[in-house]
Amino acid sequence: MSRGLCQIGRHLVAAAAAWALLSQSGQAHAGYKIGDDKTNLTIGGLLQPWIQVNQDASPGKSTQSEFFVRRMRIILSGQLNEMVNFFVETDAPNFGRSGTGYDVNMFMQDAFVELNLDKALQIDAGMLLAPFSHHGMQGAGSLLAIDYHSDLIRYAPASSKVWRDAGIMVRGLLLDSILEYRLAVFNGVSGNSTTAAATNAAATPAVTYQQQTDPRNRADHPRFVARLAANAFESEAGPAAAGFFYDGLYLKKTPKGTISTKKVLSIGASFDYQKELNVLENPVPTQPGTRGEASRKDYMAVAGDVFVDYPLTDDKLMSLNGQLNVYYYDHGDRSVQGDHTVAYYNRAGNFTNPTIYTGAGMSCELGVRYDFIEPFVVFDYYKATDSKRPAPVKDTDPKAVGDYLGIQAGAAWWIDGHSTTLKLQGGSVKKDGGDAKLTAAVQLQLLF
Repeated sequence: MSRGLCQIGRHLVAAAAAWALLSQSGQAHAGYKIGDDKTNLTIGGLLQPWIQVNQDASPGKSTQSEFFVRRMRIILSGQLNEMVNFFVETDAPNFGRSGTGYDVNMFMQDAFVELNLDKALQIDAGMLLAPFSHHGMQGAGSLLAIDYHSDLIRYAPASSKVWRDAGIMVRGLLLDSILEYRLAVFNGVSGNSTTAAATNAAATPAVTYQQQTDPRNRADHPRFVARLAANAFESEAGPAAAGFFYDGLYLKKTPKGTISTKKVLSIGASFDYQKELNVLENPVPTQPGTRGEASRKDYMAVAGDVFVDYPLTDDKLMSLNGQLNVYYYDHGDRSVQGDHTVAYYNRAGNFTNPTIYTGAGMSCELGVRYDFIEPFVVFDYYKATDSKRPAPVKDTDPKAVGDYLGIQAGAAWWIDGHSTTLKLQGGSVKKDGGDAKLTAAVQLQLLF
């Protein structure tokens, strides 16, 4: 075993032992409920302290470890009557990460009202999680692995905030709950047709020219996201937040042990689309004037998924849990040579270099649970189309820019279902064609 793995192991064994003792102090509750079955408010929260250890695989690289709070959330949910539900959630992610993130960056992450008209029709409006892939619709407190497969969720830049977008969604169950549908219309990317001054400093003398602030979607076309899933056994969907978000697995602590609460096998397909987002600008002008466009195309992405949560014993103490999500994203042409620029902009209207690429990939996780213990494996892969941009890592292939490969394994201790958990996960990650890096983390979760 390498010195790096030994160092990572010592860090994580100590952390896991300390947090295992801390976790025995008490069990979490499922929020604090005020009111009755018809009109109520539930106040809850999510807390996920992390210890993360990273080390480059190449010789001479040091091990770096840090303590931080991955998520801190305040959760409000409930109903005004039998027809009107609501869900509001804040977040302050990565608090204290790298020893510098102590400014409170709390924001409103989810905020929606729901009209529950029928089993076949719920209408949600507000700040919503886009219904793109099973994994993209999961709640952070009910994951199987330690965190999301976030490198495989590659929405158009500035189209969302933490995968959420403002809009309206209709959803429901059809054909005796065999089919589930979700149809949403969102703001997505809002372009800006104004121009601003820019400088070509490489010209002699330097040239000042005008370019559009954000040429994408100048006509303000809406974003459309849709999902359709077929259920072989039980459905995951339903009214209110419990039916809006998916779980990574469904479980509950009982006097006889931790059991599966559902038997699920679903197959789903998703679609994400917005007009005129893939804009390729002309080369930087060498004479004063206005920079034009080389091409303008639509953004489109598709995903397919299979999710399973299957009890293996009659007492439901043992289960098979996992999912496979496959993705394809069309973010436009990234193979252009020269000084053409792909037009990507942030919400503040400032130019941002392209960091996302057309391509295809997959994310996979699989675990076997017995009672409160579950080992699992995680695999992530993304292959971007060839890029002519300079590689971000010295001596690597520019054609690998945008690629990703991650292979990890871990274990979860379901102390009190999803309410109190302890997870350990580690493995190797390779980005943009660079060297593989070792990474590992321990997470203690309190969801109430």
